[in-house]
Amino acid sequence: VEDRWTGFGREPLRVSYFVRPLKEYIQPIVSSQFKITAIDEPLPKNEFKEQDIHSYNRLTKNPGFLFFRLEK
Repeated sequence: VEDRWTGFGREPLRVSYFVRPLKEYIQPIVSSQFKITAIDEPLPKNEFKEQDIHSYNRLTKNPGFLFFRLEK
């Protein structure tokens, strides 16, 4: 999927990303014997609301990032 992000200069920034089932992220971690110690889905900051209200509203309801902290 390709998206255009604003707020990084004059021209929108083209960003490519992949949408996958959660299992495709978790299973390789489990198979590697790493331990998940934290999971975060950060929400956009309020300052972003002023730059791009449409994206802010979308990302507030459906976070665009998923972070894992792992330990061996």
